[in-house]
Amino acid sequence: MKWIIHYDIVALLLISFILISYSLFNHLKTFQNTVYKSLLIISLLSAVFDIISAYSCSYFTKDQINANYVINIAHFIIQNLVPCIYCLFAYSMVYENGIITKKWKVLIFVPYFIVLLVIVSTPITKACFYFDENGNYYRGAGQVFAYFVAIYYVLLSCFIVLKNMKILGKPQRFAVLLYSGEIFVFTLIQLFFPKY
Repeated sequence: MKWIIHYDIVALLLISFILISYSLFNHLKTFQNTVYKSLLIISLLSAVFDIISAYSCSYFTKDQINANYVINIAHFIIQNLVPCIYCLFAYSMVYENGIITKKWKVLIFVPYFIVLLVIVSTPITKACFYFDENGNYYRGAGQVFAYFVAIYYVLLSCFIVLKNMKILGKPQRFAVLLYSGEIFVFTLIQLFFPKY
């Protein structure tokens, strides 16, 4: 299957523009600003690796299966970090002191580490994806699990914002809720239409 990367290219250009614009201004070194910049960088890397993995899955031969595993594992590690850091960003808007309680560390980081274990085990377990003897790419059940974890992060981010509406300004509330809805819809689209 040949992947369609037009949306990845648009995302790459858009995130690059936002990151450059954001970097041109002096920002206070706050927890929120640090997490936001990290989110932009990780999102940019995710778009880059999505393009690279789409190319490798479309054009690498059966002799390049090991390279395909390395590229796709890196892609999955970075891609699944985006919703985790996004959730941390929602948390940082409410808890600006940068202190993350033990409960919130578990809620924010443990699901990602579970997904990370599933991803890293993929060459042995074929959990997220696998390649047949001809080099063809197939999805595994772990990939669907990763989508559900991404939806979990979206819902947790919404919960953080909705629970603390009085603390946040209207632009912050609007941005998080709009972005959450957007991620939710795009996650479902990619789940059901994997070539995009």
